[in-house]
Parts: sequence; structure tokens; C-alpha cells
Amino acid sequence: MKTLRWVLPGLILLGAVIFAAIRIGEVVRPTAPPREARRPEIRIDVTARLKSTDDLLEYVSANPSQVSLAAWAVGDEKNGIFVNAAQMRPVASSLNVLVLAAYAEQVRERLLDPKERVPLKVWSAFALPRTDEGAHEAAVKRLREARRIHDEVVELRDIADAMMVHADGAATDYLMHRVGREALAVLPTKLSLESDEPPMPSSGQLLTWRSTSVRDPATALIGRYRSWGRARYVDETWKLSEKLRDDPRFRALEMQRFEDQGIGLSAIEQRALAKTTDVRGTARSYARVMEKLAFEELPGADVARRHLEWPMRSEPLKSRFEFLGATSGALPGILTAAYYGKPKGEKPVRVLALFCEDLPDDVWVHLRRTSLHQQFGLRLIEDDAFFARAKERFSSAN
Repeated sequence: MKTLRWVLPGLILLGAVIFAAIRIGEVVRPTAPPREARRPEIRIDVTARLKSTDDLLEYVSANPSQVSLAAWAVGDEKNGIFVNAAQMRPVASSLNVLVLAAYAEQVRERLLDPKERVPLKVWSAFALPRTDEGAHEAAVKRLREARRIHDEVVELRDIADAMMVHADGAATDYLMHRVGREALAVLPTKLSLESDEPPMPSSGQLLTWRSTSVRDPATALIGRYRSWGRARYVDETWKLSEKLRDDPRFRALEMQRFEDQGIGLSAIEQRALAKTTDVRGTARSYARVMEKLAFEELPGADVARRHLEWPMRSEPLKSRFEFLGATSGALPGILTAAYYGKPKGEKPVRVLALFCEDLPDDVWVHLRRTSLHQQFGLRLIEDDAFFARAKERFSSAN
């Protein structure tokens, strides 16, 4: 099996090309897909079958085990769309919205200064080579082109922006350490989430999969981490991330190993490890977080919105929405997205979270290439008739 490297696709939002948000997260199980996903009428020539958001609605309604969806017009949650909305799923880079909320609150409380100057090398200490298909490099390149880097120093707010625009895992991990593990640990409770897990460093997570000292087969690692329990595993990711930050010799060795070998695991091994280790949340919880940020019901929400509404830098979207906030993620077999948005005209503000898991490979590749799932989410926000039809379709499917 060829070693799979995490990838950063371009995010196409209804014709507006912007950057996708990706982070190490849950991937598809190394088992046969669910029976529904193998039905010939759904999967024969998937490119031909999944050309439009209408096609995707049919696919999703026929395969609900692969999907969690929560969507509603603000003020009318009871009449929303809910499909497995309370089921815990991998959230991939969509968890960046939680880190952003914690960062924004500390900015509002003046515990963090968004204009603080941060050496680029301090941020880059968390960037393990060949693990995100160039997200960190793309973020740095964009900042250089915008002349935001001076004397190899950036501002803290630029790192927050890189986290949202590029889903740079190094940016997320750096901000996690600045916000503090204690603040992140209480975040689900503070945000009134259900059983959602707090963020943990993806750099540390990767180092539990492969490092200069971790070479065991994936099956052995899975058994070990399951026997540890969640708390001990999360402790280990934080310890490794701290060591990557603080120990130059350890960092140099691990950076070189990743540069030379990449993750060094097959696609199936990565998927199995991610299934065991990644952060999980529910679509309903993430939709509610988006709602609270949209209406500035959280401390520092105005700060968060400056970064969360990065899609509004696209002229095509700007012409169609009064405001639009987004976070999203993608990993093999996994696609996630969460939005809030107010379309132009007499239309309601809607929030939405869509978490897809265990997608068949051909479906995942096609959706990732076309961003059809993101167009699907935006159409639910923008198109009242489509929203009503989707609600009816999911109701009849249940």
C-alpha cells in the first residue's frame, strides 16, 4: 500500500476558489464500506451520479450512516434538519473554530495581544514536513506576498488567520499552546457543547503514530493507546508537542525523519490510527457554536469573526452573502464543514454543520475534487426551497 500523505485541496465554494481547511483527524475504517455505500445504483460511475447538489442530496439520504447534519434558520432550530446530529464524529480541521473562540476570548480579555510579534521559527517549530501537503508553506507564502512578514517575524493575528484560511496545523498547535491546555480543556463546558472533546495538538498526535522512537505496527499502537485510555493518550500528545517546541535536538531529529520518510504509514494504517486517536464532536454542537459566534454571544466573537469570515474575501461570495463564516476539514474518508451565513435579500441567517465519515474512496475523492459537499452546505444556507426539500427528503428517509 502506498504511503498516504495528508493533502490540502483547493476549496471551491460555488465558483469562488479559496483554500481548504484540513487537519489530522479521523479517517475511514480499514473495513468494507457499509451495505448502503455498496449499492450499485448509488456508486456505479460516481462522477456521473454526483454532478450536482441535488445528486448529493439523494446520495446522502440513501446513506445516512455516513453523515451527520444539523442545519436551521436562527430562531427556528426546532424546524431544522437533523441527521445523526448528536452522533460523535471526527471533526478534522473544523475544530479550529473552537481554538479560534478560545483565542478570541483571551484577546478580548487582553491576555493575548493580536499584534504581538512572533518569530516565524517559533510558529514553524510545530510544522512537521510532508504531513499537510504544504499548508504551512502556503500560509507563509501568502503572508510574504502580503508583506506581513518583517525580519522573519509575524503578528499573532496572522497565525490565527493562517489557522482558518489554510488550516495550517502548526498555526493551530501554536495557538493551542498560547491559549493553554487548561483553557481548552474547559472549552466544551464553557460553550455548552454536549459530549464533544476539546482540541489536542496534531503534531503530538502524529508523533504518537510515527517518530524516531515509535516504529511499531499500527495494530500494536492501536492496542496500546486503547489500553491507555483517552486521558493518558491526550497527555502524551501534549507532552510530545511541548517537546517538539522546547527541545531543539528532538525537533531536528523528528523534522529530518518526516522530511525523509513522511508519515511512513499506509493509508489503511493511518485510517485505523486516526479512528482510534482523533478528536470527535457532534454536528449539532458545532452548528450551535457557529450560531453563537455569528450573533456575538461569546466573549471576543467580534475578533473571531474577522478570521472566521475569510470566505468573504472572495468577490463572488461577497456579492451573494451579507456575511458568511466557515470552517472545514478533509481527511481520507472524512469531510467536515460548519457555516453560518446571511444571504443577500429577505432570507434568514442559517447555521449548518456537516460531518461525513466512512465515505467510500471513490465518493470521497470525487467530493474532495469537486467540493460538491461544500456547495451542498452553502445551498442549504442560501436556497429556501432546497432547504425545505432536503428537510422533507431526510424526514421521509427516516
